[in-house]
Amino acid sequence: MINDGGSTFVFRAAEETGAGAVEIARAYTVSREVFGLREFWHKIDEQDSKIPTVAQTAMYLESRRLLDRATRWFIMARGGRVDVGGEIARIGENLNRMSHQVQDLLVGVEHDRLVRRADELVALGAPRELALETASLLDAYGLLDVAEISRVTGTDALDVARLYFVLSERYEVDVMLSRITQLPRDDRWGSLARMALRSDLYGALSGLTKAVVDGTPGMTDQVRRVEVWESQQAEGLARARATLDEIAALETFDVATLSVALRTIRTLVR
Repeated sequence: MINDGGSTFVFRAAEETGAGAVEIARAYTVSREVFGLREFWHKIDEQDSKIPTVAQTAMYLESRRLLDRATRWFIMARGGRVDVGGEIARIGENLNRMSHQVQDLLVGVEHDRLVRRADELVALGAPRELALETASLLDAYGLLDVAEISRVTGTDALDVARLYFVLSERYEVDVMLSRITQLPRDDRWGSLARMALRSDLYGALSGLTKAVVDGTPGMTDQVRRVEVWESQQAEGLARARATLDEIAALETFDVATLSVALRTIRTLVR
């Protein structure tokens, strides 16, 4: 676990979630397995002496970001008791199927961002296919919420994933994630605030996705589903858009403005 996640992996997970080492180890194991990280790391290891070390390191670090976030997701979502075998059996197949299609599921600026990140890794010396797989890892994190929505609504997981990423692009989730990442983390509280905002943003996107699934039963065109759902929420959506546009026009961002943006998105789910 330390070799894969880094020397501070357990400490940071414990500080941010309150979980003990054993529970963190359970969540780590599930995250590693359902995202096929051992296979991914093996692909990087196979590049020894073939590509520059800096390229291998960059890809390893990208996978650690997914491992960090997924481990925390399982701890928080399962209330401190992670059933390793049960979780792998319950969502492993869906996640495996979807995670290999992330490049095709992303749309608009989010797909463009993935390609740019892959290009950066290729410039470091990584093979194109492995660079694209690496660049899609953090987007695959959202598939945990997708799998949950699929399970509770009985909707095909790939259909939910397509809708999830359409909504993510439409409501500029990528932009907000970037702004959260840019927040200062000069001390422990700054780091915890960033983590909380990021978690809230993913939660808001998940709630929005489920609301659209529930409000547009039987529809298969994901863009059309969003349009129909938005027409049902016209009054509240107009107010939310006005607030989000006002925030987007600001030159600087802090915890306060981003908190208001997240609250605005969450009001649409009610």
